[in-house]
Amino acid sequence: MRFLVGIIAASCLLLTACRTMPDLAHGPAPSSAPETALVGCPDGLPSQPGLTDFGAYIGTWQANHARIPQSTDYVIAADLGRVGVQCDAANYVVAEDFTLTFQVPGGRAVQFALTDLPADSRRIFDHTHPACRTLQYQSNKLSAQLPGDDHAGLVDITLRSPSRTYNLSAISIVEIRIATSSGDDSRPC
Repeated sequence: MRFLVGIIAASCLLLTACRTMPDLAHGPAPSSAPETALVGCPDGLPSQPGLTDFGAYIGTWQANHARIPQSTDYVIAADLGRVGVQCDAANYVVAEDFTLTFQVPGGRAVQFALTDLPADSRRIFDHTHPACRTLQYQSNKLSAQLPGDDHAGLVDITLRSPSRTYNLSAISIVEIRIATSSGDDSRPC
């Protein structure tokens, strides 16, 4: 029961924080970042200083995540599912695909995605579409870590339901990618 109360309280705090975050969508005009080619992430690279989750050097990312035996995916904490990663040419994690074991409400899925982004991440937009929900965040820490790929520190988050129609109460897939331009919500679900 305490666990359920804790989750509800955390969700309420997240909702309150998201409502009070500045709306950066009315800021400067969209800026284009170069398209990043996603590649498989290599194994066995040393850890480096910097971020440990999304945007981290793959050696650092792997040092903080357990691999699923005989798989290229990694375990999500408390066996909540699996995560697959892709890197850029410099071996930084710039794409994460979370497949959740159990369906979760949309708010919980957003909270889950935000735990992988730096603490300075600020919401730019949050849009619901017939087939998915898309969000964009900006982080100065990501901008500093990934200047070649993501000079503005932009990240797109996509939430998907197991069916073709987006269901706010049943999210099973969370995708996180570096974004190409601020406020761009034109990518199809």
